[in-house]
Amino acid sequence: MKKVTNPVRTNANSEKVNFLKGKINFRVCSDETGDRIGIYEYEVPSKAMGASVHIHRKMEEIFYVMEGEVSLIMGSEHIVGRAGDVILIPRGTTHGFSNKGEKPLRIFIMFTPALAQEEFFRAAADFVERGENLNSESFAKIIREYDQELVETKDKWLEDFS
Repeated sequence: MKKVTNPVRTNANSEKVNFLKGKINFRVCSDETGDRIGIYEYEVPSKAMGASVHIHRKMEEIFYVMEGEVSLIMGSEHIVGRAGDVILIPRGTTHGFSNKGEKPLRIFIMFTPALAQEEFFRAAADFVERGENLNSESFAKIIREYDQELVETKDKWLEDFS
C-alpha cells in the first residue's frame, strides 16, 4: 500500500482527467487504501451522459450527489438523485447515469473494493484523447479489465435530453 503523504485532497492537489464530456477528480485512490475503496469526484455538464448502462460483478458503487441531479437507470428502475442524496448500487446491478438537467452535476463516486478504478479512468481518458472509438472491441477489453461490462438496453431514458 502506498504511503499517504498528503491526506487532504483539494482541487489544486488532486489528479484530474477528462472523461466523456466531464471531468474526474481523483480524491482517494485504490493504492492508498489497499484497494478497499476509491473515491472520485465526477463533474458532468448539463445534458450529458455520465456512463452507459453497465454492470460490476465484484464491487459496489456508491454515489453522493453534491450538486445538480443525476438521472440513473438501476435495474429496471428510473431514479433521480438530488443534492444530498446517497445512492447504493449493489454489485451485479445494471446501471447507467446521465445529467438531464440544466445545471452541471457534481457527484462523488465510491467503489468498494476499488479495483484500481483510477487506472480505468486514465485508460479511458487516453483512449478518447487518441480519438479512438468507444464502441470498439479494444475499449471493451479495457472496460472488462476493470470489472465493467456494458449492457445492451432498449431503454433510452438516460439519453432523453429534451
